[in-house]
Order: sequence, then C-alpha cells, then structure tokens
Amino acid sequence: NGYVAACAAAAETCGNGCDDNGNGAIDEGCVVTPPNDLCTGATPYTIGSTVSGTTIGAIDNYASSCGGASASPDVVYSFVADGSARSYRIHVDTVSHDGTIHIHRASTCAAGDEVACNDDFGTTRASELTLNNLAAGTYYIVVDGFASGNSGPFTLTSSTTPLSADV
Repeated sequence: NGYVAACAAAAETCGNGCDDNGNGAIDEGCVVTPPNDLCTGATPYTIGSTVSGTTIGAIDNYASSCGGASASPDVVYSFVADGSARSYRIHVDTVSHDGTIHIHRASTCAAGDEVACNDDFGTTRASELTLNNLAAGTYYIVVDGFASGNSGPFTLTSSTTPLSADV
C-alpha cells in the first residue's frame, strides 16, 4: 500500500561495542566504571613502568589529606615494597585537570591508612611523592582529582633507588 511506518530507534546498550540506536555512534552516552575504581580491585603496578589512564567514568570513593573539597573520581594501582632500604618516587602527570595522588597501606584506602599525599609538584599540576624505606607489603596509589569534578587523563610513572642503610 506504499505506507511505511515510522521506526523508533532502540536505546543504546552500553558496553557491547555496537551502534544499537542506528545513529552512527557506538556506545555514546555510556560511562563505564573502570575495574580499578576501588582499592579492592586495584590494578597491579610495577615500579619503574609507565601507565596511561583516565579517571573519567570512575566514582569518587576516597578522600585525601591534600585534596580540596574533593568530590572527584579516583582510580587505584597497587605495588609491593620488599622492605629493603629503597627510595620510591611516584609521579602522576595530569595535563587537563588538577590531580592529586595519595598512597595507602591498607586495601581499604581509608584516611587512617594514608602514608603520604601530594597535590601540586613544584609549579605544575602534576603530583609527585618520594617515599623512603617502606615496610614490606602492598601499597595503594590513588590517582584522584584536587577539587570537585576534576577528572581526566593521566600518566603514572615511578622509579626506585637503593639507599644506604643510614638514610
């Protein structure tokens, strides 16, 4: 009869990598929480390596002693210290936003187990910590934003140096 019924586009199904609503965009409007959003799901990190990531899509789970009135999303990495006389330098470069890093000793990443925190390193928005002679165990690096809503891409780098026993 020549009559064509109007078609209603299906809603986008997040995370399936398809253009469900037929508008030419894949998974638009979807925010997927990263797997390392919580300390209990921290991504293992090897000191000396470089990791690029983002806090976009993460949830604000943790507060720090050096963040502003932070309601910013955060992600978590874990590393293991062997208890030897070493210096650990941990650096997070946040180019598009003001970020912070805080290091925790327990998988709860609670304020009471914070080992150290840094907002701005020097005159940059990057954050950097140097930790000496850490006790053996697992530590958690929380990449966070300084103030409400600060989120975006970052690069995490680190190094370690042996120290003399008297440091």
